[in-house]
Amino acid sequence: MRFHTKIILHPTDFSENAAKALRVATDLLHIPKTRLMIYHVCELPFFTKPPTADELTTWQSECIQLASTKMQSYLQACFGDQEPKPLPEREITVNGSAYKSILDIINRIEPFMVVMGQKGDTAVRGIALGSNSRHLIEKANCPVLIVPADMEE
Repeated sequence: MRFHTKIILHPTDFSENAAKALRVATDLLHIPKTRLMIYHVCELPFFTKPPTADELTTWQSECIQLASTKMQSYLQACFGDQEPKPLPEREITVNGSAYKSILDIINRIEPFMVVMGQKGDTAVRGIALGSNSRHLIEKANCPVLIVPADMEE
């Protein structure tokens, strides 16, 4: 017998707004058979010249290691020693586009819903809805809950 669970996907850039969305996603864990997956995309930087395969492999390893450390700090800042039950699953990937990578995981794991912050830590501010949020609302095949940046806790 196979048990079906509902996955709540939380894409994060480790920003303050993402942390608010994580707390909202955690509040949804009371739904029976629900589990949480926290997902981070290390976006490829702009290279002035094409990197060698070794340079790219080294950069990817360093990026994933740094993101793993940030993930642990992010969870510690959000929950302290009281991580939600069941423990959230975590996945970190490297891709040229956060939006496309998030869509790929949505199609792969078929989550019950996506819970993410309105806008993350990018150089572009003042936009009502972040570009990743806007694209996911348009393209995702599941509900996308956007947590406003100015949400009071």
